Amino acid sequence: MRNSLSSSGKFSRFRPNSKARTLLEYLFSYIETDEELNPVLSGYFFKVADALFRKNPEKVFKTFEMILRIF
Repeated sequence: MRNSLSSSGKFSRFRPNSKARTLLEYLFSYIETDEELNPVLSGYFFKVADALFRKNPEKVFKTFEMILRIF
């Protein structure tokens, strides 16, 4: 099971204090699920991800690229 927020609104096996994960990785963990995503939460995710990408596209792209390599 992946670390994500499912459509039921519950986190699965995520440790916020984990040294291995950054806040940006935590944000992108929302989309790491096989379940259907909640449309409202997906809208908030998009708004936050878009704002971060506009502010610092290199860092967001590198993080997203790293996440894609894991899977």
